Amino acid sequence: ADLAKALVSAELFVAPQQADGAGLSLLAPLALQTGGGIWYYPRFSAPEDMVRMQSELLRTVARPIAWEAELRLRVSCGWHIAGVHGSCAEKRQDYFLVPNCHAEQALKVNLAQDPSTGSQASRDEGSPLVVQADPGAHLGDRHHAIPDNSLRSVDVPAALSLLAGGPRDDPAASRELIKERCRRLLHSRAAEGCEVSQLLPLYLFGLLKSPALQTSQVNADQRTFDLAQLTSCAPDHLATQCIPTLVALHGRMLDALSADGSLHTAPAPTERLSLTVRSLAQDGIYLLNSGKALLLWVGQHVDGALLESAFSGAAQAEDAVGEQLVCADAAAAVLAIAIERARAERGATVAELPLKVLRPGGMGENEFLCALIEDPTHGLQMSCAEFVYELRFSAGP
Repeated sequence: ADLAKALVSAELFVAPQQADGAGLSLLAPLALQTGGGIWYYPRFSAPEDMVRMQSELLRTVARPIAWEAELRLRVSCGWHIAGVHGSCAEKRQDYFLVPNCHAEQALKVNLAQDPSTGSQASRDEGSPLVVQADPGAHLGDRHHAIPDNSLRSVDVPAALSLLAGGPRDDPAASRELIKERCRRLLHSRAAEGCEVSQLLPLYLFGLLKSPALQTSQVNADQRTFDLAQLTSCAPDHLATQCIPTLVALHGRMLDALSADGSLHTAPAPTERLSLTVRSLAQDGIYLLNSGKALLLWVGQHVDGALLESAFSGAAQAEDAVGEQLVCADAAAAVLAIAIERARAERGATVAELPLKVLRPGGMGENEFLCALIEDPTHGLQMSCAEFVYELRFSAGP
């Protein structure tokens, strides 16, 4: 509170050598109540984590920042502010103070109708608002309204961001609350034939698989960090974490091999694949952007010439890490373009979005398989198809 009154923002860089025991739940309010953020490096190892920490520290102090930002929110007669989630210092009825304001954070505001106005359905579902900062210009806003007559204007990443915000003391209850809100939306009259009704359940399914909403096997410090990310990060970044991007590279790489070595004949692919093992083939190469790392999965039966061009052989592909796999051959150029594009979309450096090369059955493959959220995973033993079916055909409100 004293820091907030002095308009001082705190950024926490926590690097314990153990997986738990840093007391992050006690430290987190120092950042989250002053407009700051949390950076967490469990089992910190200087050879593996120091470069990433240095890069993120530099990004934190060098990014465009608006200091001592204020947000005053006025609502029409018959409405009131029901709740605010995000990293800010002072929250009054219509006034918010954000000592450190930047484009990588967002505030989520719930607007609700007064009990004396509107229908019961409108009062229950409210009208959420997500505000994302643009320090170089002004505070921009993203609107997404739940009532039936506004459903087609919903911004899906913003809706996801708002549903992810708020306290999560009981992960099981939070998961049920998210499912119930999605069920009410899908059962509304305006959901019929609306694109939002197709996209939002998929994003929410990815959100439900977040470690922050798991009921077991997540230590207290990790859960606190994940909750802070869900509460305050920008909508587009959260959407990437919930729904990773999966693309196939081997087709374009083979085209490059057959194009007389030209490095410009095979641009990186952009078609996204479904996040299921059924999208994978053992003779393929796939790049997955999880928002935290780039995972390159190399099948067991990839063409020998392709392995030689991109990795200088199968043995090197087995052990490749970081940027060591990229060489001057045509197939590797396609790979390099795809990696560069994925980082550019996030504005991330090599250290902030590292590359990991994985082979079937090898170390680290489980991270890749868990990111295929449309299949049953350890976080939620239900497929996406089963989830959507349950929402659509369960009893309405």
